[in-house]
Amino acid sequence: MFLAPVLYVIHALFTGISMAISAILPVRMGFGFSAGFVDLVLNWTNPMAQNPWLIPVMGVFWFFIYFGVFYFVIKRFNLKTPGREDDNILEEGTEFDTHSADEKYLVTGSRFIDALGGKENILELDNCATRLRMEINDVSKVDDTALKRAGAAGTMRPGGKSVQVIYGTNVQFVKDAMEDIMAGRATEPDGAIPEPAPASGASARASVLTGVPTRITLRQPLSGRVVPLSTVPDPTFGEGIMGPGVAIEPSGDTVVAPADGTVGATFDSSHAVALVLTDGTELLIHVGIDTVSMKGDGFETLVEKGQTVAAGTPLLRFDLAKIRAAGHPSITPVIVLNNENATVEFE
Repeated sequence: MFLAPVLYVIHALFTGISMAISAILPVRMGFGFSAGFVDLVLNWTNPMAQNPWLIPVMGVFWFFIYFGVFYFVIKRFNLKTPGREDDNILEEGTEFDTHSADEKYLVTGSRFIDALGGKENILELDNCATRLRMEINDVSKVDDTALKRAGAAGTMRPGGKSVQVIYGTNVQFVKDAMEDIMAGRATEPDGAIPEPAPASGASARASVLTGVPTRITLRQPLSGRVVPLSTVPDPTFGEGIMGPGVAIEPSGDTVVAPADGTVGATFDSSHAVALVLTDGTELLIHVGIDTVSMKGDGFETLVEKGQTVAAGTPLLRFDLAKIRAAGHPSITPVIVLNNENATVEFE
């Protein structure tokens, strides 16, 4: 009533309609104090009750009506219901202030949009574990050099209007920032600097390079045949753009932690997981190629971002048959994201 009066008016209208429908059917049920479950049970056998079994049926119907209409109205008019308050409730200068981090992604997103030929040139925008996936109206307007200056590790053009910008495991934040800018919900802040591509590409790895080849020995995270990374049918992985590593032709269905560490990132599609090992090594385990298009069907994430894991802790589970039925290669790259001199081997 007080936070969103518009919703209260809609609720009143729906209540009147539901009462009219109840009278027409007819459905009748008295109540003593709550008009809730207890009243429903107590009055079910009331001699004056009529067709009480229709009340739960009507409830299901009205659930979908309320949800659909309220969701549309809240989003369409940006109503400040709980959880959708303005960001200025976060006190600047405290641990709750996220403005500086958000600004970096807004700058990166804004510069990506410019380098892609402007928001009018972007027909579709999506992302997977490490890259933006887009449909571009005119690919000749895409400036690869400007994208790299803005933080991209590389650019791929699979063909037609498709363009992919390789960024890293924080790509979701850049994609969200781009959507906000394109929708007019945000603008590039003055004076902020772009967020560099985290843990991806040579520019991001440069800060952790030792100049000395590093051998990283891990527990094999997935049962199957180990093959060279170059056999992966995706240039981002096969050509080492994301970093060095190996790949596995899986025979099992569960990815486990190859060493002690912390979960660095999980993904809505559950097809990949990123880890930060105790020695600082950042790993990406990516099940299959282009499996993000399966939108989580056949995948299940078993951990949460920030969770501490030990070697052998199950990280995600997948259905190998579904991956193959969908026509995707099941080969699984295991990539070191922050050391291009690393060599990966399994015990």
